[in-house]
Amino acid sequence: MKKRNTTFIIFLIWQISFSQKHIIIDTTTKEPVPFVAIKYTKTNEGFYTNEKGVFSINGKKEDTLQISCLGYKTIFKAINSIKDTIHLFPEMIKLDEVVISKTKRKIEVIGLKRKKINFYINQNLQIGLLIKPSKDFIGKHITKISIPINKKLAYGTKGAKNFNSIFKFNLFSNELDTPKFPLLEKPININVDQNSEDFVNIDLSEYFIEFPKEGIFICLELVGEINETGEVINSKNPRPSFVFSNKPIKEFSSESFYRTKFTNKWELLSIEKFHLKENIYLAINITLSTYD
Repeated sequence: MKKRNTTFIIFLIWQISFSQKHIIIDTTTKEPVPFVAIKYTKTNEGFYTNEKGVFSINGKKEDTLQISCLGYKTIFKAINSIKDTIHLFPEMIKLDEVVISKTKRKIEVIGLKRKKINFYINQNLQIGLLIKPSKDFIGKHITKISIPINKKLAYGTKGAKNFNSIFKFNLFSNELDTPKFPLLEKPININVDQNSEDFVNIDLSEYFIEFPKEGIFICLELVGEINETGEVINSKNPRPSFVFSNKPIKEFSSESFYRTKFTNKWELLSIEKFHLKENIYLAINITLSTYD
């Protein structure tokens, strides 16, 4: 009887130690990193941390966690070695400082004005758009990116009228038509619900990002719906969908890419792969500034 009680106590201590709360911290800012994607490598089961970067481990102690977030280095942690706090390292490159005098600036808005195709991203995919400026726009500052969204459910699916979702946005430099280094300090988490505008406007004026000749990558990841406590709760029929166009424009060339969130390989969003009738392009608008 005594041996059975001892075994139960040991099992209870193990359960407590592996169901405790853990938090993911940015090594630079020392702040929590919200909505980080985590996967058990043996079972391929994935989930997200909450809006405070907190999560619990429910897997076996022999397993390993893959921890990934747009703009951070992916890390692997054996469960039996995980401590209360996990640190993520940003991959951001340091941008050159820009000094702007009190002179007038010219504002231009360019982009894919014709919107036609709604593209629903599931939680396993990230979408990337490589954009390269024509010669008239090289070197101008990107001050805002506007992304059209659709808040309706996909045709033939069911769900509540009201929803509350998060998606991630980040910008990357381009190297050999592949995202290289993040141009933002950290990914921007964007909240969308049934009352949101049809365009999400992302202010980038504080970053002084020049539109380089080799172009930049815009990357999106749909985290999914969250509840009142900031936990990701819904992986089916995620909203919003992103709006694509079938018409390229003259101000910049573009190509659409995708990857699964736990891999590093980006692939062209091809007609054959997604059973499309034609090539499609994320229907963004870009606001550019030129300083005298």
